[in-house]
Amino acid sequence: MQAGKLRKTIVFQKRDPVTDTHGGQVTSWSDVAQVRAEVMPLTGREALAAQSFQGELTHQITVRYSAFLAEPLEVAKMRILYGTRVFNIRSAINQEETNRMVILLVTEGLNDG
Repeated sequence: MQAGKLRKTIVFQKRDPVTDTHGGQVTSWSDVAQVRAEVMPLTGREALAAQSFQGELTHQITVRYSAFLAEPLEVAKMRILYGTRVFNIRSAINQEETNRMVILLVTEGLNDG
């Protein structure tokens, strides 16, 4: 992938359960990494094909591979912040298994835990 396509800055966040003052569990999110990415809305045809597998996919986000993206099941527990927008990660694909690029299939929407 050309570096020029990674024009957007996104933040990966992971869920951190925190105990509130009454002893209950409250969900908090902490930053894992800030990276450069390509954020592309899925076209109608791509979305239709993707939905047969995932549900309501709205975007594809491509980033450079990093060690924290090595476990797809752990990545799927994270979310992405892009400005004020929140993306829930549904799938993380190590493109061609070369540890160079990771394609994230995501849904847009509020995720507060």
